[in-house]
Amino acid sequence: MKKSLFVSLLALVLALGLGSVSFAQGDLYLAVDGKKVETDAPCFIENNRTLVPVRFIGESLGYNVTWDAGARRVTITNAKADAAAVKIELTIDSNKALVYDAAGESKEVALETAAKITKNRTFVPVRFIGESFGTAVDWDAANRVVIIGDKSLYKAEEFAKLRKAEAPKPAPAKKPAKAKAPSAKEITGMYVRKDDEDFLLVVVEYKKDGLTHAAAAAMLDDSPEGYRYVGNPMGMIYDPKTGTDELGGITIQFYKGGCRVTEKGSPVVVEYKKIR
Repeated sequence: MKKSLFVSLLALVLALGLGSVSFAQGDLYLAVDGKKVETDAPCFIENNRTLVPVRFIGESLGYNVTWDAGARRVTITNAKADAAAVKIELTIDSNKALVYDAAGESKEVALETAAKITKNRTFVPVRFIGESFGTAVDWDAANRVVIIGDKSLYKAEEFAKLRKAEAPKPAPAKKPAKAKAPSAKEITGMYVRKDDEDFLLVVVEYKKDGLTHAAAAAMLDDSPEGYRYVGNPMGMIYDPKTGTDELGGITIQFYKGGCRVTEKGSPVVVEYKKIR
């Protein structure tokens, strides 16, 4: 029988072009007598019926499988003498099957889901085949497992652990990129207070160790220059790592296109936008 099974499966491989290509296991698990069985192509559900690769029928359930390419027909034979059915014929895309008993008599049976070819693989309804040959087929909805054979050997908790272990792990959260502090050249210029455009903050580079800057606060008026200085200069040490100038109890933090001024101990933040 083993030789016959091997020859039949080899013929099926050649006829269907199964080759040795493996596909990733699908969302469904198959358990035969309590043990998980891998298939060469992922199983799927159609019309509430699970379809499995026909190779699984021969290799895992021990039935003999042959393929008639001209008729597009799969024949599955059960060698158990005490089985009610000994042979099933399924035609691709047909919702009818022929089931033969030991005397060779056949009866036509309607299928809720027909055998089909998908991605060069032939799929057949596993419950219909199993139950026709007297093999129990059940379903664990919680773990999405098709249970075939002796259900007493099936341990749902083991498949739950397996499902959890094989679940995709969430990608680690990416740390937000740290904002780059503006350079001395970038912060030099004029800034206008957003809620009072009569107030200017003028920042000019003070050449000393590349870190010191002078700032002049100015008010707009009708002078020929367009503004008058309130204080000039106010020495501020600019830290290029933080983009911050410390001036007594006042902190000025620069960013692209503007800056914000806070006074120590005060919740008030004054925003400025760069105008040139």
